[in-house]
Amino acid sequence: MVRYCFGNKANMLGALVERIRSDVEAELEQLVASALGPEQQLRRHVRAVVRNFLRFPYGTRLSEQLRTGLDHRERITHVFGDVLIPFYGRLLAQGRKDCGWRDLDPRLLFASIAGMADYVSGARSLFPELDEQRLVDRFTDHTVALLLGGLSAAGERPSTALSGSRRTGPGA
Repeated sequence: MVRYCFGNKANMLGALVERIRSDVEAELEQLVASALGPEQQLRRHVRAVVRNFLRFPYGTRLSEQLRTGLDHRERITHVFGDVLIPFYGRLLAQGRKDCGWRDLDPRLLFASIAGMADYVSGARSLFPELDEQRLVDRFTDHTVALLLGGLSAAGERPSTALSGSRRTGPGA
């Protein structure tokens, strides 16, 4: 059936990733069109990312499996970044204007949010006392607090990777 419909397993998995990407893109468009401010948009988005990583932990493995095929490597590397990085760029710009956020590379925000959400899904066993919804709520609150603390002008520190400078030497 896979061969008949998609040609091979890689094409089937690629079609699945494209479908997920289009769903993410539609959700982001709805979020941007909402009357929510940047902080509320960030909170809602992070909650959705965390929830999706917990519900579909195979997503990262799927992407890794597809990356092994040379034909898919570049497409998969950018499949979500091409949608999320421009969203983060607009969100950060609006946050600078409305909330006084400092300048931040949207690619780093993308990697930070995806990395945190991916890790918590892999470390689910660390939170046996929490059902999925409580873990999503708790981790979202924690992650958004970290992000907003890092985005606030008061939280700005010289020589950080987020500002684009490189640190060298011990402890870098």
